[in-house]
Amino acid sequence: MSTANEQVVVGFFKAFDRLDLEEALSYLTEDCVHDDKPVGIHRGKEEIRRFFAPQMKDLKSFRAELKETLSVGNMVMNERVDWIELQGGKKAALPVMGAFEIRAGKIAVWRDYYDMGSFHKQISES
Repeated sequence: MSTANEQVVVGFFKAFDRLDLEEALSYLTEDCVHDDKPVGIHRGKEEIRRFFAPQMKDLKSFRAELKETLSVGNMVMNERVDWIELQGGKKAALPVMGAFEIRAGKIAVWRDYYDMGSFHKQISES
């Protein structure tokens, strides 16, 4: 059984699975902080949009395979594999640990932990 906060995170990733950036952004607060540990911090929905829009154009497909989810209070954490296929056929299966703080039914803080080197190695070999 999942909590309402967990369902917010699930809905967020389902939008990304459809490559629908605007729908994914609708799950975020206006002042959301996206802390992409290998890349940096993006503050606010508009900055997050500017970060992801070019990446979304490079994607042929994306699927977040949610392995495990844990929630306590307003915190939701998940272990997942992001299955990424770029235009041109390069592919990667990226293990990610995500932490999400939910406020009023939306994601207010989103932190992702992963190995960027693994991603680059996979896409260079495929």
